[in-house]
Amino acid sequence: MLKHPIDELDYIELDPALIESTKKYLPSEEKEVLSDKRVKIIHADGRYYVKRTSGRKKYDLIFVNVPDPSTAFLNRFYTVQFFQEGIDILADNGVFAIEISSAVNYFGEEVGNYTGSIYQSLRSVFPRVIISPGQINYYFASNSYDTVTFDIGTLSKRYVKRGIKSEYFSEYIFETLLPPERVAFVASEIEKRKGLRVNTDTRPVTYFLNIMLWDKLTGSKLGGVLQWLKASHLLTFLIPVFVFIVCRFAYVSAFRCGPDVQLRFNSIVAIATTGFAGMALEIILIFAFQNIYGYLYENIGLIIAVFMSGLALGGGISNRLIIQSTSGNILNKLNIMQYFFDSKTRNHKETHIDFGRQKEMNWIKIFILIESVIVIFACIMPFVLDQFSSMLIDSEYRFMILVGITGVLVGLEFPIGGKLYLMHKGELGVTAGTIDSADHAGAFIGALFTGVIFIPLFGISGSCIIIAALNLMSLLFFLHLYCQKRKN
Repeated sequence: MLKHPIDELDYIELDPALIESTKKYLPSEEKEVLSDKRVKIIHADGRYYVKRTSGRKKYDLIFVNVPDPSTAFLNRFYTVQFFQEGIDILADNGVFAIEISSAVNYFGEEVGNYTGSIYQSLRSVFPRVIISPGQINYYFASNSYDTVTFDIGTLSKRYVKRGIKSEYFSEYIFETLLPPERVAFVASEIEKRKGLRVNTDTRPVTYFLNIMLWDKLTGSKLGGVLQWLKASHLLTFLIPVFVFIVCRFAYVSAFRCGPDVQLRFNSIVAIATTGFAGMALEIILIFAFQNIYGYLYENIGLIIAVFMSGLALGGGISNRLIIQSTSGNILNKLNIMQYFFDSKTRNHKETHIDFGRQKEMNWIKIFILIESVIVIFACIMPFVLDQFSSMLIDSEYRFMILVGITGVLVGLEFPIGGKLYLMHKGELGVTAGTIDSADHAGAFIGALFTGVIFIPLFGISGSCIIIAALNLMSLLFFLHLYCQKRKN
């Protein structure tokens, strides 16, 4: 780039130690490049820098030289939102360039969907996008149709006009790099594909397509499963939840399951779904934080610490309530209030109140309240994150509040779930082991499915719908149980 008549070249490098540690191994010619007065090395996250530069500076060329989007972190540089941020700091006739691994002679389904997703994402932002052929596809995008071209004559004239001298390159090499038939082949392979998915911050499908590509390259046996997942819809995962609810109610009705048996089962299911929700929401928040603010690093420790603090706070509040109810105050006061209410509404007829049973009813009501809040919290999460993305980027504390609330909700439910299970099981060790196992099983499934499947395929909104549906299932089970106990 420095061989061209440029005024300034900004090199954004995240790791400050990388350049210093590699300098001693570089040839003298490349060392001189780093010391060129036109080169300005900026140590920052690339996406964070682009966000902060908007409205301050314009570039004639933005070249994104990062690895393929094989992770959520790298995928940030291949989304529609990043391309939109890039176009904000691009000059009117500027060029946006990016590269991605591809194939030379044959575009199979995996390669076509993978590279096509990037192309479709660029096309949703830039009116003009062209792709170079080869093992590595270079995408050149611009607002101007005349700026980027693969016409060999035009490129050769531009090269000669600039008077660039290089022993490695000349105007004749364009014919080798960009043979018209290969350029046309790549363009036709991409253009003819239907249903190409756009890669966004909230639905990073390209890194799932990267998994599919690597599965094909390595000869793994997961290809069929990945293809099925790619073709699946949100209803594919919501319908089983609905079926499970119907089957559970049918089972309870057919076998006349008593309230005590239902309470134990419902407690296990609720703790598992809440464990799922806690881990899934935490991953969603980490993912969104990374997209909006550019990088995690030391913040990942803070996020986990805030979540764990929320768990401790929520668990402490619930334990406090349990201790107070055991000593006969808060929940028993509720019982007394209900006694007077019942007396008035029943014309002062004597009403026998089983305070032990009423305690259980009160715990169930509290449990229902917590589950309701979790469902609502999961439903509003996408809208809150959407608002955060449009705010100033120096507002990380808002994310920490959401992380803390997530931890508190999970922490509140765990001790109460154990209390309800213990009421009819009677064995403390069995209760602790069962409840803890359910929580960890739910958290494991939530972490695995949310990060690898739900977010890439269904986005943050779809993931939150699944979280809400699972906890709504637990809520319905407890509402049904509560109604049964009231009748008895």
